[in-house]
Amino acid sequence: MKNLLTAAVVISCFALFSCQKEVNDIFSNTTNTGGNGNSAGLLVKTVSVTGTDSMITLYTYDNQKRLETMTMDGISNGMQMHTYKKYIRDAGSRVSKVLQVMEQNGLASDTSVERVHYPGSGMEFDYTVNPISISGLTVFDSTVYSYSSGKMISMLSNLTSPLLGPGILARTKTDFAYDASGNITVLKMYADLGSGTLSPLMNQTYTYGAAINATWISTNSAQNFLLAGTPATGNKAFIKAQMDDLTDPSNSFTMTATYTLDAGNKPKSAMVTSTTGEVTKYTFYYQ
Repeated sequence: MKNLLTAAVVISCFALFSCQKEVNDIFSNTTNTGGNGNSAGLLVKTVSVTGTDSMITLYTYDNQKRLETMTMDGISNGMQMHTYKKYIRDAGSRVSKVLQVMEQNGLASDTSVERVHYPGSGMEFDYTVNPISISGLTVFDSTVYSYSSGKMISMLSNLTSPLLGPGILARTKTDFAYDASGNITVLKMYADLGSGTLSPLMNQTYTYGAAINATWISTNSAQNFLLAGTPATGNKAFIKAQMDDLTDPSNSFTMTATYTLDAGNKPKSAMVTSTTGEVTKYTFYYQ
């Protein structure tokens, strides 16, 4: 359970580099819809170091300066990791597919193609389907999304595998709450732990400091989620996150973040410190 919670924190907090993604998918835009580029400086590399673990993330962009690929290489929890993602857009600049390959300690998945379904001509998708195959076993991650006033407010995911029977292997749900500026304030996470009912798993509460140069942030919550791992649209810097384990409060902890900014008010470096004693340092490189 503790490993599951740790993974959830890494996914969501890094996704809010305000902790807004994996302090990773920072991309530039001018139209503030689907992530078109501008001249303020594109993020091309992020380096993160946690103890003896380190990770390098590289970003490439298309001829319209939209994020096109993200490659991560390094050591995480003592394991050699490699991840490659490529974003495919339709004629309306909406992300329609996400191609991904993952490798862990030499064990690689097949190329997965996450398909994004749009019910109409808008930027908000209603569901995604992502098949992942490793050593002949295919698992399907299907997620349904809900919105209110243009903001993503919940996502419900089911994990299934035809080879393992018709039932659902796992089910999770995340609810999002926002402040008036569009920053994520609370994530409520639920999981079906075998009872057939979704039970509260974890609450994450975020506190923000001053606004930073976030020209990479789109005003569209749905597209931000695909590209930046978060449906947030605000530009304030995350300074504190309270991670409350609702199944075992002794696993709860707090994370704080500090930043060094360049002359353009973009982050040059950041340090995230946890009450567990873990410290992660980030360095950002722009072009």
